[in-house]
Amino acid sequence: MQLFAMKASYPLDEQTKQEVTELLTRATAQDDVDYSVLMHAPFWQAAEQRGFFVLVYDDDKDLLIGALSALDLFGLNSYEWAAVVDPAYRRMGIGAELVAGFKHGLSERESTGEMATTYPSEAAEGFLKSVGYEYNSSEATLSTEAAEQALVFPEDDDIRPYEQGDYLALQHMMEAGFGDLAEETEQLVAQTEKNDHMQLAMYIEDGVAVGTISTTVRDHELWVTAFTVEPGYRRSGIGTNLLKWAQNEAVKNNQTEVLLDVETDNDEALNLYKKAGFHVKGQVDYYVVK
Repeated sequence: MQLFAMKASYPLDEQTKQEVTELLTRATAQDDVDYSVLMHAPFWQAAEQRGFFVLVYDDDKDLLIGALSALDLFGLNSYEWAAVVDPAYRRMGIGAELVAGFKHGLSERESTGEMATTYPSEAAEGFLKSVGYEYNSSEATLSTEAAEQALVFPEDDDIRPYEQGDYLALQHMMEAGFGDLAEETEQLVAQTEKNDHMQLAMYIEDGVAVGTISTTVRDHELWVTAFTVEPGYRRSGIGTNLLKWAQNEAVKNNQTEVLLDVETDNDEALNLYKKAGFHVKGQVDYYVVK
């Protein structure tokens, strides 16, 4: 068997998109798992999104047999990646070939970081350990149907779009909630300002920003990509109102589902989301370089 490997940057052309889609269809039929979200399908043809693919072909059959998608979601030159190999070509070194191509792509881009993602399985865990990765954490994907919700808060409170004067409050909340650096908050603001499919909203109480939520649209879905409340204002209904706001935005823009990711050991957040009507849809495991 003669192999041919190449890299392709986002956005993908139609032929490559079709080849990757057909590969994922074959893998899904074998594994009974939908790989499209894990492999970043909503972003493949997004002109503003930074990312690249490593593709391995069976040259004799002109068939795509392995694909690795690497996505720089927040514009920080740090990539999350996932890979899929055709079921008929597994345990033949294709995965290692994909990872080698990915490492070369990181070097070309002078990347600042990386993280591997996979659905939970012994096979995936064994492969990632064999190529130098170790388990880091897990996130559950939660979902709820888009439906109009009544917001209940004091007359002087409001949820409105982010304004430049909110930056210090936003940065403090992002640091307290996620440990984000100022650079990461700046990137969130910059990405929102230049992308029509993204929103960044602030919860205002007595003229002060005390909560925030950011969203992005992927096909018929509204994804909550960041959501936090100033520590001293938690357990007061602000988080619930922000989630209701997201559901209302989904209805307004004809999305049918609201989704978000949360670490599986974050019991406080999981309880909040479940009380707000979200249910667990799936889980992704994260691996880092040893």
